[in-house]
Amino acid sequence: MFKILKSAGNREGFALLAILIVMILITVLGTAALNTASDQQMAGRAVRESAKTFYAAQAGLHQIVADWPAARYDTLMQTTGDSLMLGPVSVENGSSYTAVLRRVDGYSDPMLYSVVVRGRSPGGSYGQKMLRTMLRMSVESTSGVWFGEDLDISGSPTITGNCADVHTNGDLSVTSDD
Repeated sequence: MFKILKSAGNREGFALLAILIVMILITVLGTAALNTASDQQMAGRAVRESAKTFYAAQAGLHQIVADWPAARYDTLMQTTGDSLMLGPVSVENGSSYTAVLRRVDGYSDPMLYSVVVRGRSPGGSYGQKMLRTMLRMSVESTSGVWFGEDLDISGSPTITGNCADVHTNGDLSVTSDD
């Protein structure tokens, strides 16, 4: 009843099936390669945007310290627990930062402030970076910087006044290039 055909037509069908399977495999591998490339591109963008948010937060912290004498933040926070929110402030890389300053101790001089600065990416899709630090600022000079670790100042600095309002929990060393 059934005939086994041994003709060239059957081999051509097999070749067609083999080519079809190879084409499907190439399509699957090509799609996987494109997806991997897309994932790598997104990961690279996330790393760049994450770095931008960190730099925005760092710029915010530096700006607060630089503006302290003129802005007189200490007069805006009179008692322990008072806080001040700054921002959002845009930075050149397209990111922005907000900052919260809080007075920690009320009556000692220099006074202690908690500073939390959050950097945010332009689209907001890559999250935030947060920097936290403590600043000890003097009422008399309304300037100064406090470091929680060793501080090395190199070059040819001129240190004047009461420690030049630079304080550290570690060692403070000043070296000259001479």
